Amino acid sequence: MAVLLALIGLCGCRRLNHAPNQPSKPVGPVNPTLSTAVVYTAVVTDPDGDDVACEFDWGDGVLLPWSDFARSGTVFMSQRTWARHGSYQVRARGWDSRDSFSDWSTALQVAVANEAPATPSVLAGPDTGAAPLICLLSVSTTDPDGDSISYQTDLGNGDTTEWSDAVSCGTTTLLTATLISGGSFVVRVRARDGLGAASDWSAGHPVTVSGPTVPWRFATPGSERYASPAIGPDGTIYLAEGAGCVRGVNPDGSLKWQLRIPGGIDAPPTVAGDGTVYLSGGSYLYSVRPDGILNYRLSRGHVDSYNAISVVGDSVLYYPNPRLLSMDREGTIRWVNRFEGGTGPQVVAADGTVYFQTSGGRLVALNPDSSMRWAVVNSGSRYCSPSLGDQGAIYCASDGGSISAFDSSGSPVWTCVLDDRHHRIYSAPAVGEDGVLYCGFGEGLSAVSNSGTVIWTFSTGHNVRTTPAIAADGTIYFGCDDHYLYALNRDSTLKWRYHIGSGVRSSPVIGQDGRVYVGSSNGYLYAIEGGSPPAASPWPMYLHDARHTGWAGTP
Repeated sequence: MAVLLALIGLCGCRRLNHAPNQPSKPVGPVNPTLSTAVVYTAVVTDPDGDDVACEFDWGDGVLLPWSDFARSGTVFMSQRTWARHGSYQVRARGWDSRDSFSDWSTALQVAVANEAPATPSVLAGPDTGAAPLICLLSVSTTDPDGDSISYQTDLGNGDTTEWSDAVSCGTTTLLTATLISGGSFVVRVRARDGLGAASDWSAGHPVTVSGPTVPWRFATPGSERYASPAIGPDGTIYLAEGAGCVRGVNPDGSLKWQLRIPGGIDAPPTVAGDGTVYLSGGSYLYSVRPDGILNYRLSRGHVDSYNAISVVGDSVLYYPNPRLLSMDREGTIRWVNRFEGGTGPQVVAADGTVYFQTSGGRLVALNPDSSMRWAVVNSGSRYCSPSLGDQGAIYCASDGGSISAFDSSGSPVWTCVLDDRHHRIYSAPAVGEDGVLYCGFGEGLSAVSNSGTVIWTFSTGHNVRTTPAIAADGTIYFGCDDHYLYALNRDSTLKWRYHIGSGVRSSPVIGQDGRVYVGSSNGYLYAIEGGSPPAASPWPMYLHDARHTGWAGTP
């Protein structure tokens, strides 16, 4: 009994221990930057007056060692250098000298800001070149957070590239951007990390590009641009794709509308004076309003890809083999004329006489009422249309490498050989204001007098399958299989050539503002500043005019 009482007395003499109080909410920067040392403080008190220590939890799974013990009420400090951006909860708790722990304090919300990459440096890049110039820019930068970096290029012409794929910061990277136009440009680069923080633009890298001014190019992915574009009265450019899509493009290069044509499109678009667009696809004739709404689709038969639709006043001429149809603008047939074998695209003189070449080797002239005027034997190519000159002259390219002239009665006037190898000519002659003919062949382009003599030949070494377009200032534009669009002066000297990147089989057209439009088999329509409207000649371009009416009476 005495022992028990002694133990009870001993226990009653020991002081009870209480845990430290919950520490104060930590104090420190709530928006620190990476890699910068900052200090956080918290106050720990103990109700028993015991010495206390403090521990900080940084909210990222890292717990620093306990501090040394100090008096109750001490302000404890801890230094932190944040290594990653993000949001964190900073807490503190106390520990007394008799091994009791407090609860965690209220958390301090800390947001470590993401820092943008450093302004990149352009280490190397081209200073000069010919349009379109592919700029290979060697660039590098760092990121304070160590994040991966993407780059964007400002081309100095109002265009910027898409952001590049991400690379490790500090890595020297090669960027590719294309300046499609001639001129002087200042190219800049900026960087962006994975959280979207972007650097300032780099110092400008000046680039001088020779060549024509190219305001824009319009992409038609996955499609080949063989058909020549047409221009409507309001300046809208129309593209017809063999895959079955017709597009209206605004003069600024933006898409106005597009319309799918089932079964594909067989011939280039033709535009009437009121802006109605005519197309053939499959076995149908299509009429489309200027706003892209379909007027009608009529079953009229299949046409070959090199044929065309002619608009002659209020009539539409259409050749679904083996018939030539004349219709009113609503598609009602006025007359039908039947021809065995295929024909090439028809053209129409100002008086309504219709001319075309047949696969049987004839040049045919029809009266406006479809009656036969005459037919003569000719080795002309059905793959290109005849062209018309002054005083009723008809010019035809042949399958044998020559062009021939006929008078309005069908009598042959002269034949001029352009290709000594006698290869087929796909280019229809274009006629200048002085009566000189320009025609492409297997090795380049020749100028031929209206008496049938070669004046000069410009050699490209590759086939010219396009019909030239002639401007009022005498410039001759044509595309070539060597991937270039050429501009020649009337004396055959080279004005410029523009590398389109793929074979050019789309005949160029010239708008009234002098702008030249040409398609390419790489899937682009190009707008190129020419500076002069079409020549006021009998036949200045493919199918006579930019609307492709094929009628010499079109103003």
